Amino acid sequence: MAAIYGSITYVTGSILPAMILHTAGNLYSNFDLYLHGQAEWQAPALQAATIWKTGPDASFWLSVAILAAVTGLAALGYSVLRKAAQ
Repeated sequence: MAAIYGSITYVTGSILPAMILHTAGNLYSNFDLYLHGQAEWQAPALQAATIWKTGPDASFWLSVAILAAVTGLAALGYSVLRKAAQ
């Protein structure tokens, strides 16, 4: 969210739109907390079985592939930045 707020501030040249968006998000979160008794990011009462009990599924392998791709792209990006800095 900080990247979004920062981008909005950079593009508009003003902090006001980011402040309004942040305030709206806080109001939404507090209203949702009031209605449901827990925030949307909190774990549900019944925990899902861990991978150690169920074994890896398609979602796990997709997450591993995405992590590997992002790690590779980050390494490539840092390599390009290092060469540009020299």
